[in-house]
Amino acid sequence: MALAADHLVCPACLDVCDGHIHQCPQGHLICSECDRSLASRTCPTCRGALPSAEAPERNRFAERMIAALPYAAWAGCGWTGLRAGQPEHEAACVYVSEVAPLKARLADLEPRAQHLQARGDAANEELQARVEALASIPGRKQPQPPRPLQSRPRDAATASAAGVEAGRRHI
Repeated sequence: MALAADHLVCPACLDVCDGHIHQCPQGHLICSECDRSLASRTCPTCRGALPSAEAPERNRFAERMIAALPYAAWAGCGWTGLRAGQPEHEAACVYVSEVAPLKARLADLEPRAQHLQARGDAANEELQARVEALASIPGRKQPQPPRPLQSRPRDAATASAAGVEAGRRHI
């Protein structure tokens, strides 16, 4: 039997198990945070009894396998490495902006917001320069600003005829 990615996913939080990995007597994995927070001491996969949360059965093989998996940061900084290095990276990365109660670091949001604002401003300036360059091409027809919609009152007969005529055009 091949090891599938599904085997490394915690059935409680639906994320790849991280850190200490606990298991039920049948070998189903669960991350330690989820194991400690379970209201019932039953495996989310097979509903079998779990060992005590104070003396869990760890799966050190799965822990080593997951720590050796490649990891690419999703937050936008472009960091790549092994999953084992993820916690250290996220502790220092200004792109990480988890919001309470998900391990909030709200103080880190300001530098990230300033960085994103600067990137947005630079992109807007570049776009404006391109629009101006297009407008300066000799012989190029200048785009007209959109005309405002004008509504004019119609009588019932005109509105009905316009609807019928419009319907015929699309047939």
